[in-house]
Amino acid sequence: MAKSARSKIMKKLRSAKRAQVQRLYGDARLEELSKRQNDAAYSLYTRSQTTKNAFLHPNDADATFPKLAPPDYVDFRSCAVPEAAYACKGGRVKSKPKFEKTVTTIEEEKEMEEIEAQQKKTETIEKLVHADYNQLEEALTMMSIGKKKQSLIIHKGISKKKRAKRGQKALHF
Repeated sequence: MAKSARSKIMKKLRSAKRAQVQRLYGDARLEELSKRQNDAAYSLYTRSQTTKNAFLHPNDADATFPKLAPPDYVDFRSCAVPEAAYACKGGRVKSKPKFEKTVTTIEEEKEMEEIEAQQKKTETIEKLVHADYNQLEEALTMMSIGKKKQSLIIHKGISKKKRAKRGQKALHF
């Protein structure tokens, strides 16, 4: 027979409860056991000494009366168990995004644009300062001040040069 949705939900809830108990008690217990295991001087006979029971040994001066320890309650409410949110029909853990999203305000975006514009200006100035005389001369000839503008029309892989008429701007397609 097929498993019902209810059995799957109950299985997820059981695993969420197990994880909660592990967080509360299991981690501390495992840490204590690993310390014991890694301690070379530890012996089975040297454990923490408990005091004697005053009911059983009334004449002993070191004996104490035992006190009832309050019971440890595990909170299994859905607000205390984070995995319980997904223990429902259709509940699933969303996968992590590949890239982290950064939220920026409008002011931060404007500041970033200003910084980028300033960097571009400094880069162009540096290029002009370090450029050779020949490169500057080539740049001036490429500007071709006073000549008519030409546009390059590319249509179906064929490139043609077309002169712009008076009063028209050169268009690039």
